[in-house]
Amino acid sequence: MPKVVVVYLSTSGNTKAMADAIVEGIQSRNVEAKAMNFNETRIEELKDADAIAIGSSTFYYKMLPPMEKFIESLEKAKIKAKLGAAFALMAGAVRLR
Repeated sequence: MPKVVVVYLSTSGNTKAMADAIVEGIQSRNVEAKAMNFNETRIEELKDADAIAIGSSTFYYKMLPPMEKFIESLEKAKIKAKLGAAFALMAGAVRLR
């Protein structure tokens, strides 16, 4: 069964809510998926995934620096062809759910 990991960095909970909604949608297609806070994510887990989605809160229309560094670490680990989606929420966005 394919496996998708949705990695997120959420400052107010909105990006986490979006990550959880994406996981629900993926699982509704009978695909294994889980959302993970980027602080808890290990490169080894991502190597086992068939696809990765990445989401971050934004500040002044830019992703947060810790997420930029996380993405750079993926490049260094040669995890490139698995990135299937990216999403972001601006600070002050409407709260989901």
